[in-house]
Amino acid sequence: MTVGYILGTGVLVLPSAMSQLGYVLGSLTCIIFAILSTYIGLLLGRLRNDFHPDCLSYKMLARKCVGVRFEYALEFLTCINWFMTMALYILTAVEAFQAAFSFKMCGYYWGLVCLVLLTPCMLIETMKSMEWMAAISDAAAIMIIILVLALIASEDQDLPSDHKHNVWPKHSDFLTSYNPISSFLFAYQGQSIFLEVMSEMKNPREWPKSVYFSHTLMATAYGITAVVGYYYK
Repeated sequence: MTVGYILGTGVLVLPSAMSQLGYVLGSLTCIIFAILSTYIGLLLGRLRNDFHPDCLSYKMLARKCVGVRFEYALEFLTCINWFMTMALYILTAVEAFQAAFSFKMCGYYWGLVCLVLLTPCMLIETMKSMEWMAAISDAAAIMIIILVLALIASEDQDLPSDHKHNVWPKHSDFLTSYNPISSFLFAYQGQSIFLEVMSEMKNPREWPKSVYFSHTLMATAYGITAVVGYYYK
């Protein structure tokens, strides 16, 4: 279930990130963020299971560990983060609808269609009730990734004769270099719902197994997609 909440077709942007970082730094970035995300997940599990088993969310944990002001600040930042993430996904969905259907319709209207389709899902109150949605998301994302990579690999490469794949990063300014790194960082985003997932597990003590399994699967999927996608780009 943890994989279903994090893994998505946004992984397809990683080959572009790899092309800017080069094979060495790109691979290291993928591995380092996987390790950091795993470590954060284990720390959150230990903090929740060993010290505050009654905490069901970041908000409750923030109040217990620091205080009310920190709770409100963290809740505000978390809401902003997920609001901006939702906007990104809606825009992506709009582009997908426009590409999938031949008839012309303004992006604003496709956005309204997305909101209408998403509204019933927003009424679901527990993570347990979303398991089937996470399973569908996983299956769809994996299928799309496989199909896209297979299509890329099967097509003839139309590259200049002097084209070379970058082993090391391209020389560029800080912001240009940070963008591809942020793509890998975003790919592992999901820590803000870890406590909710833990709180609905039959045995929260099994959380470390979930963390190791999900991050191993994600790191493998991200690494293969980034390397293969860039190689055949």
